[in-house]
Amino acid sequence: MSIPKYPKFKQLELCDRKALVEWFNQYPQTICEMNFVNLYIWRHFDQYKLTILNNNLCIHCTPPNETAYCFAPIGNNKMNETIKICLESSPRLSRVPDSFIDKHIKNIPGYKIDCNRNHFDYVYLTEELNELKGKKYDGKRNHIKKFKKKYPFSYRKLAKNDRIECLQVLKSWEAKRKHLSNLAIKSQEDAIDQIFDKYNELKVFGGALIINGKIEAFSLASELNTETADIHIEIANPSFLGIFQTINNEFVTNDLSKYKYVNREQDLGLAGMRKAKSSYHPYRMEKKFDIINT
Repeated sequence: MSIPKYPKFKQLELCDRKALVEWFNQYPQTICEMNFVNLYIWRHFDQYKLTILNNNLCIHCTPPNETAYCFAPIGNNKMNETIKICLESSPRLSRVPDSFIDKHIKNIPGYKIDCNRNHFDYVYLTEELNELKGKKYDGKRNHIKKFKKKYPFSYRKLAKNDRIECLQVLKSWEAKRKHLSNLAIKSQEDAIDQIFDKYNELKVFGGALIINGKIEAFSLASELNTETADIHIEIANPSFLGIFQTINNEFVTNDLSKYKYVNREQDLGLAGMRKAKSSYHPYRMEKKFDIINT
């Protein structure tokens, strides 16, 4: 089924992958939301709907935990009119990259621009995450060294049939995070389920740490653009000291070396996640904003 023209919408489905990938290839994206894998695995949570407006791709989102919004339209045709119509049909544009602001919003009256810090993406140089050179990575290297000394392990690529073991790792991870809401837990379980259900069709790649014959950590990613890998999920059993640093390094080294950058997505305003992602010294932050009518 093709994407309908505005004002008609359709729910995002797997069959939309080819069309959306073509849009993303024609207009290369840098934020993690504009990745078909992310859109597909979170579609039950965020309720994505698609339409074509003025020959631009528009994606509407109705999450259960915030006000509905549209992403920044993708395309380059009658964009001022397209933005105006989007803001008539939705309270705001959200997760809008600063490149879009500079091109289409800046210095145009009638819009209010609000910084959305909780959704900034952390982007790293792959080479730095691989080598972990220098004093600033002393702590990371020490954690990995201790992990390797204490826990004999192997690294291998993930496959579709690893779903059950990976969900068991998620259970171990959740058990140590009592502060998480039922909504957050259920949505993450569903996202992982969705990845493994269509593992090959989504063209994801993943890696796992095996300890005593069991998966105890795993990471899943896909290509965001030709220079950037997007890590969607990274989960580990926190009972093993140093396991998070090790899966991070092993996955990058073994499976992401063809990319110049690694996007590790946002911190969602969670203090622990912000501290952890900042500790890897991002090369840059992909800034995002909300746009509303004044």
